[in-house]
Amino acid sequence: MGELLVLQDLYNSFLFVFVRIFFFVAFSPVFSASQNIKVKIGFASSVSILLMGVLPVGQIPDEPLNIIYFAITEAVIGISMAMILKIIFSITEVSGHAMSQAGGLSFAVNSD
Repeated sequence: MGELLVLQDLYNSFLFVFVRIFFFVAFSPVFSASQNIKVKIGFASSVSILLMGVLPVGQIPDEPLNIIYFAITEAVIGISMAMILKIIFSITEVSGHAMSQAGGLSFAVNSD
């Protein structure tokens, strides 16, 4: 009976780490939207197995509504991480466009 409780704890910790990582992978700009969902699920499950003991999961509730709330919280964390990465990529892209625009205009002024 004790082995089943250990397996249930491992499953719960894997599930909630997987939810967080999957939503990060699904919404991050690193993985393109045209990529297959099976690849994203496989990558998220592999990373979740590696991070299962490292990431803190917290106390997993017993009631079904609390489990759903906990899963939604993990999903929001994953989506937030992906959005922060998207913002960083957008800042880099806009600054690159500004530098290229300034460089092109300064070259045009000097070539007259």
